[in-house]
Amino acid sequence: AAKRAALSYDPTAALGGGLGSWGIGSLFYNSTAYHLLPTLLATMSGGILGSATGSASSITASTHPLPMSARDAADIDGFVSVFASIMILIPFAFVAATFVTPLVRERESGSKEMQFVSGVKGLTYWLASWSWDGIMFLVILIATLLVFARSKRDEFTGSGEAFGATVCLLLLFGFATLPLSSAASFLFKTPSSALIIMIAFHFVTGFCLVLTDFILDSIDNTVSANKALRNLYRFFPAYCLGQGFFSLSTRESQQRVDQFYGRASAPIFGWNQLGAPLTYLAIEGVCFMGLTLALQHAGSFVALRQLLIRSKPTVASRPASAVPPTDVELTPTSYAAAPSARQLEDESVVQERAAIDGGDGSGHLVLRHLRKVYEGHGGKVAVRDLCLRIQTGECFGFLGVNGAGKSTTFAMLTGSTPPSSGDALLNGMSILTQQEEIRSQVGYCPQHDALERLMTGRETLRMYARIKKVAPHAIEAEVEGLIKDLDLAKFADRPAGQYSGGNKRKLCVGIALVGSPQLVLLDEPSSGMDAASKRFLWTVIKRRTANCCTVLTTHSMEECEALCGRLAVMVDGTLRCIGTIQTLKSRYGQGYKIDLRLPPSDGTKAADADSITQQLKAKFAGAELTEYEPPSMVLTVPSAAAKLSELFAALSELRASKAVQECSVSQCSLEQIFIMMASKAKLNRGNEINMEA
Repeated sequence: AAKRAALSYDPTAALGGGLGSWGIGSLFYNSTAYHLLPTLLATMSGGILGSATGSASSITASTHPLPMSARDAADIDGFVSVFASIMILIPFAFVAATFVTPLVRERESGSKEMQFVSGVKGLTYWLASWSWDGIMFLVILIATLLVFARSKRDEFTGSGEAFGATVCLLLLFGFATLPLSSAASFLFKTPSSALIIMIAFHFVTGFCLVLTDFILDSIDNTVSANKALRNLYRFFPAYCLGQGFFSLSTRESQQRVDQFYGRASAPIFGWNQLGAPLTYLAIEGVCFMGLTLALQHAGSFVALRQLLIRSKPTVASRPASAVPPTDVELTPTSYAAAPSARQLEDESVVQERAAIDGGDGSGHLVLRHLRKVYEGHGGKVAVRDLCLRIQTGECFGFLGVNGAGKSTTFAMLTGSTPPSSGDALLNGMSILTQQEEIRSQVGYCPQHDALERLMTGRETLRMYARIKKVAPHAIEAEVEGLIKDLDLAKFADRPAGQYSGGNKRKLCVGIALVGSPQLVLLDEPSSGMDAASKRFLWTVIKRRTANCCTVLTTHSMEECEALCGRLAVMVDGTLRCIGTIQTLKSRYGQGYKIDLRLPPSDGTKAADADSITQQLKAKFAGAELTEYEPPSMVLTVPSAAAKLSELFAALSELRASKAVQECSVSQCSLEQIFIMMASKAKLNRGNEINMEA
């Protein structure tokens, strides 16, 4: 039978066989199938037993691997643990990155700047931020521990020692990553980019470094180099977290290896276990906190920021006759611009500069040769040699088009932007060295709505009242008074994010007025509001700022006339003129403005604009036609060339002759003066370009 079986063997068949007449079995099998032979033996033996017992009995066979050695078990556990640790790092990369988002969003909206301008200290702000973030991280930590316990991850929560070690590791990871997010928030401008970059940072420094560490430690030739590199890896919190989880995951298998070889296991908090990661995390947390506070302090210390941005020597302030209008850090462009810029200045600007250079610091707010140059924008001069005195109880207006330098001036006064040179004094305190003392006395309404969307109007005003150190017993009265004055009672308990544009501006003005500040800075306070709301807001501002120094920036002539006692026209960063509205009208106004409406043409008695112009020119020297768009025409008459009575008499004659249907006489408007100043500046810029060419 064996001989016949050998002759009929087919190597491509998995198995084959049969029973001889004497009960002798023959098996044919493919030896490449590792478990095939024992399986065939069990099957054949079961067939013989079933045949002998009439299928009453059967044989069941099973296989089981031999027990692994402690070393083999440790190697397998190591592979499993490294990937378990890496998987844990992925969600914590997202968790650690999310704490940077609200910080960047708060800075982007201007809310953070508003709080600091209102007097919040850097330490207070960051302690409050870290406390809240710490509470949020504790919630995540508890949820993580519950997941470990529910999943029966005994290496993390199976014993009191493992549970305590896991809690310490997660707590110190939060202690390090929260201030890391705070320090990193200074680098980003948008929350989305901050979140993406921080997720990538934690993923690379955690996931990739833990994997790199494991691979290098598994290769004999790189073990010593990897031990040295670990000291560098541990500067990243995500790696410390991953290494800690890896140590906890492999601890049980490592203990079996140590027991097999009869040696003592390292303590869980030993340096090569959790000791190194926990120590590094604790040190990193302290260092990142210090870095955050240092960056914040550097941002508040204007003199230091001014020193850091200077790239050229400065010239000390001297009398106006000895100092060029650009004062310091003159670029080639500003040298060329200086003479023409000085020529366009009104004598009132020159006198103001001379008084300040002569030591007259009588104003409550004094600006001394304030200047700002943006070096990163081709040396653009945003503010040139600004000299100004503003008294208590005065509302002073900066009138100018967009880009004139109004908001940049405010940014320097509030400490948001350091001046390139010069200084400003509020009640004798310098914005360069005493910014924190000044901020407690300043109320600021920015150009854009810097509000916390989820806080109600009442909560917002109450928060700023506490920041301004309003007496606790007077806070509610202060808040309710502002809500009533600003007509926000119907909306006071709604989130500010749901307010209309006009109500948001009212709330921003209310923030500036909280606590009766000595200096109120209003950057276009009524922009985007309807006419009735503007008038209402102007009335509130005038009543609430009667006893403080108020500075207003706007490009609205109507707003200037309603609020400002004095104003300055600002063009291209330079003050062109300073004075009351009536003074500027008298000095720069083109006399009287005559508006005429001609009767419609009937084909026989058509109104003759040239004839009317010639009649008025004959009576009033210097009369000129400035606009003509049938049926309307506008003429200007110098105030010295005619009396009002003579003007009205001439217009009455025109109406009597039916040459004119309607007429009116008015003084030159502030808008005309502003347009004239802007036109001169445009001509001046053209001259500068030609000089440079």
